[in-house]
Amino acid sequence: MATVERPQLERPTFRSYTPDDRAGCLRLFDDNTPDFFAPSERAEYAAFLEGLGGAPAAHAYFVLEVAGEVVACGGVSVKGDQAGLSWGMVARAHHRQGLGRRLFEARLAYLRAHYPEARALWVNTSQRAEGFFRRFGFVTQTVTEDAFAPGLHEYRMALELSAPERSDHAR
Repeated sequence: MATVERPQLERPTFRSYTPDDRAGCLRLFDDNTPDFFAPSERAEYAAFLEGLGGAPAAHAYFVLEVAGEVVACGGVSVKGDQAGLSWGMVARAHHRQGLGRRLFEARLAYLRAHYPEARALWVNTSQRAEGFFRRFGFVTQTVTEDAFAPGLHEYRMALELSAPERSDHAR
């Protein structure tokens, strides 16, 4: 049986979101709907992106870019010693190529550098991404069935951040 080879992905650039990235991020959202996001969440995500210009310093949003194209995006927020991951997504054509890991690790490094007081990292995700976060040491705290849409359950997960070596879980 012939093996289909994927072309090597150019090393992505991790950088802060700018308003010029809005269309690319919305394209990623649409690309991951309805499997990872409910169609009803699009307006909320668009409003979130629109509000980033005036976002408080404790919220940052990032993109991974390859050859001028946004291929992943996601953010972090911090309140006291609690941090959260927000609106993380990878272009469907690039799933399972390490971009999700790269995006997560870059956001974690940002948190460690700018908010060393953060002791827990939270994410609200679905059953479709729960295994991804579990590989990094996240533990499911609650599950709410049909929270995002029928058949799309909310998994509220947490990762303890007290030890820097916690980011090595998935190696």
